[in-house]
Amino acid sequence: MSGKRPPAATGGVENTVLSPAPAVAGRLSHIVILMLNMSHFNFTPVAKEAGIPPDKLRELCAVIRRDFPADDMLYELHVLRACMAVRDGLIGLDDVLQTESEPRAV
Repeated sequence: MSGKRPPAATGGVENTVLSPAPAVAGRLSHIVILMLNMSHFNFTPVAKEAGIPPDKLRELCAVIRRDFPADDMLYELHVLRACMAVRDGLIGLDDVLQTESEPRAV
């Protein structure tokens, strides 16, 4: 491709597409992929250490996501803390799920 968008895509107006050098483009796409897959707290290994099965982890995640629908960092932090509590024997998984699924007073 010559670096120009086809006229149909731009409404008939030609528009030059700026693109970085191939070496830079490869690194930039890698960074973008990392940013899209970025998580704040990696709770999966802790869940495995705690012996939480994948289906129960999904259930726990869904319950906690309801409390933090738009805040990924707080959501992941609370999932991590719940997994750590189960792993450390402070609470049982069924108790966490029951406690988390109860409606909260406002």
